[in-house]
Amino acid sequence: MTASLPLHKALNSLFFERDILLGERKIDNMRRWNVRTLDHYMSSIPAGIIKSVPVIEDFTPDIIYKNYISGKIPVVLKGAAANWGAVKNWSFDYFKRHYGNDEVYIADEKFKRNKEGTYYNIKLSPYNMSDFVDAVIDGKDLYLKFLPTFKKHPELLEHLDLSSMSAWSNNSADKYETTNEFYMGGTGSITHLHTERSHIFHACIVGKKRWRLYGPENSIYLYPVPARTLFIASEVDFMNPDYDLHPWFRYANGYETVLEEGDILYFPAYFWHAVENMSPTISANYLWHVVKDAFCALPLMWCNGEILRSRGSGTIEQFIKFFSGRFLPNLHS
Repeated sequence: MTASLPLHKALNSLFFERDILLGERKIDNMRRWNVRTLDHYMSSIPAGIIKSVPVIEDFTPDIIYKNYISGKIPVVLKGAAANWGAVKNWSFDYFKRHYGNDEVYIADEKFKRNKEGTYYNIKLSPYNMSDFVDAVIDGKDLYLKFLPTFKKHPELLEHLDLSSMSAWSNNSADKYETTNEFYMGGTGSITHLHTERSHIFHACIVGKKRWRLYGPENSIYLYPVPARTLFIASEVDFMNPDYDLHPWFRYANGYETVLEEGDILYFPAYFWHAVENMSPTISANYLWHVVKDAFCALPLMWCNGEILRSRGSGTIEQFIKFFSGRFLPNLHS
């Protein structure tokens, strides 16, 4: 088994793509045989370990890049955003006063998991910013994400230290494609376990957020959902895993951390990640994509992202189109 393990893992990745393979019925027995073989291997390895993300307080751009980004190791930059204008000025009241009439859309994601398969539906519900803030303060677990907030209000970018983040990333802003994302969520709102093609600095501006991370080498344990998008979801409910349904998840090695106001989390491209907002939160992402970093991470998923990117996909519209109302078979059945 040991000598052939790379082959079986490669086959598992291939079966991830079974929704585009021709003659699915003809390969189904082979897929089941491969799963049984991997089950046998899994029974001999120890359960995975969840470690704390390394935390550093004194650092330079060279330390961040050479010790963490180059090594593809996540890290928390403790208090790195404490003096940003965003941390000093942003609050729920701030957005209600300045942007209260803005129309926003709240992502309502529904997962249904059972032995027959996994159903994932995402729906965007309209709010105005003022009503959304009131709902979050009242305890609703709503989450504002996927929206081009910084494009609509570029003045908000002035509250972020983009130049420092670029320097930490070895000036990737000058070399590669970069993106900024805005998030606002209520207590208990979550982002399900997923992966994507960008390196990410995530700045916690208001509140506390719990993160779970898994390196791409753990993909075999995370039950990827077949999809034609830049975002690859996992079937696993990271907060309440069902080991009868997803037994391989117990073997995944990962990281966990809690971000507080002013903290910044870095994690590499194609790292699986999930988030729980432990209080009402406001946060921002700085993302950059380096094509070569995708190789040897998740080859078939990389093909998804690069092919879709070349066709102009990857927007929330494509995300909803591909996922909404779709029944997705359980890969471990």
